[in-house]
Amino acid sequence: MKRGTLNQASRLYRSRKYAEVIRLLEPQVFRFRESFRFYYFLGLSCLHTGDFGGAFSYLSRAEDLNRDDPDTLNGLAAIHLKRHETEDALRLWLRVIDSNPKNRIAERGLQLLKKGSDVETLYNLLETNTYQKYLPKPGVVRRFVPFIMLLVVLIPAFYFGGLYFYDLIIERRSSSRPGSEVIDISEEEMITEYSGSYRYILTEDQLSDAFDRIDKNFAAERDNLVMKDINYILGSNASGDLKKKVQNLASYLSEPTFTTLQDPFEYSEVMEDPFLYNDCYVIWKGRASNITATEEELRFDFLVGYHENKILEGVVPVELDFAARVIQNTPIEILGRIKTDGRNIMLIGVSIHQLEP
Repeated sequence: MKRGTLNQASRLYRSRKYAEVIRLLEPQVFRFRESFRFYYFLGLSCLHTGDFGGAFSYLSRAEDLNRDDPDTLNGLAAIHLKRHETEDALRLWLRVIDSNPKNRIAERGLQLLKKGSDVETLYNLLETNTYQKYLPKPGVVRRFVPFIMLLVVLIPAFYFGGLYFYDLIIERRSSSRPGSEVIDISEEEMITEYSGSYRYILTEDQLSDAFDRIDKNFAAERDNLVMKDINYILGSNASGDLKKKVQNLASYLSEPTFTTLQDPFEYSEVMEDPFLYNDCYVIWKGRASNITATEEELRFDFLVGYHENKILEGVVPVELDFAARVIQNTPIEILGRIKTDGRNIMLIGVSIHQLEP
């Protein structure tokens, strides 16, 4: 199983799908704690997404496991460069050159430092020399094909490929997202009840409007809004059959990443009516306090909005079932799923980014 996971990560990394690599690997730190490839893909993916804290942590572990890998050393050097820690960057690039004198990234880094090592000069140089030039890149497969052979291959490919994509477009037009059939509900099924205690009392028209929103947002893959309306119906006087259908629909919703989450909710919005946001996802910034860690989980109190030491919006308990680099009173950003009893909330962490102080 480990081999399959890392091969999948390798394919995603070579395709430059860095956020997907992070999403795949971060929850599995405990399983791969002795794997160089694990920390290599995870650290470099964090580096390319701008998570320098996470990148430094993971690449440092990769270096522990393989001290001579040039991409790992170049990645760490790039982080030191970003932090204007020129002596550390120089030391790492020289290590790369010692083992591989023609390494282009290390050569570029050394040339940059020759031009100027003070903070102001480096800042100006990095403004004119794109920082991406100093980051390790996924390997590129180069294909050299004679022109005639290229035509022989491409002309049939365009013809048959055109037919394939035409059929694919037609097929997609006639299909829909899996789970759409769950909410294919007629007007006759829009039944409300008035015996019992409910959080929301809806008319049949209001119930129909809620299902229309679910249908529209589900097709657009705006799953956070779908989940909010699912909770709305579950807390309402809708019939039991309708509630079963929306509960079933929830199983078709996707877990997001930092880059794919649409419609994140603010803390103040959630606290107006926490029930509506159960199992919805949020991205909040803040600081961790009261951290407790075991081999299987990590818990802490999250000071929402306090990442700049200015405004404390609230304190939310967080649970992580994966290893993460969380430092007391250091600014972080959390992607998490809300769990609530209707009044109080907590977050089930999905992913964490370290923020630059």
